[in-house]
Amino acid sequence: MDENNSNNTPQRFAAGTISKPDSFEYGSTFSPDGTLFFFGVDLGHRAEIHVARFENDAWLESEVFLSHETISHNDPMFSPDGKRLYFITDQHAENSFDIGYVEKTQNGWSPVKIATGISTPATEYFYSESRAGEQFFARNVSKPDEKPNFDIYFRNASTPNEGSRLTSSVNSQYYEGDPFISADGNTLIFVSNRPGGAGKGDLYVSVRSTDGHWQPATHLGADINSKGHEITPYLTPDGKALIFSRDGDLYWVSASSIGQ
Repeated sequence: MDENNSNNTPQRFAAGTISKPDSFEYGSTFSPDGTLFFFGVDLGHRAEIHVARFENDAWLESEVFLSHETISHNDPMFSPDGKRLYFITDQHAENSFDIGYVEKTQNGWSPVKIATGISTPATEYFYSESRAGEQFFARNVSKPDEKPNFDIYFRNASTPNEGSRLTSSVNSQYYEGDPFISADGNTLIFVSNRPGGAGKGDLYVSVRSTDGHWQPATHLGADINSKGHEITPYLTPDGKALIFSRDGDLYWVSASSIGQ
């Protein structure tokens, strides 16, 4: 599977096969061997996860991977070792999401499980993990009658806590979500609707310095961000391309656009 895209202008990913004009695609991840591509599809009243296979130098039509009549599943993301496929699901409470996952077994995939230590009575959105086991996700800590307050949190998989909010280098008083951490744990790409952006929601990046601190987030610029809504960033396993969703289509662009 060719993960490379040397173009600095975002192009629709697998246009007509995966990115379709009559559907809303967002959130994506490759299987460890690069032959499968998992992504979310918004059906309006719920979301489901689809999977497409790469064969003979082309992407085949996708199939439904995880779906339910009333429960949503979306924002798929593989763990670094490829043994788990994480996603968000509202199977426990209406209008409240948790981080769920399925595990790869000899007989296929396990039933859906909820990620303990991350999922709380609050809403948790989007999940990514570095090779070192640092887990990043968004959490809304507001009450039902309050304005949503999404910020980005992290925890170490070996530490029994519910996660800590990242500093003001990343979070602001505005919406922050969809955090993607690079495999080496040093580059964090996320979504924010803070002032100064190009549209409804833009992609930003923060880089971790050698002393372990996150540097002030920077806007990814007009080549990536548009007047629309950019969400669900994802770096391909080889680190050479960035995939994201813009207004219901998946796009990809050279990772050199973010300094990779």
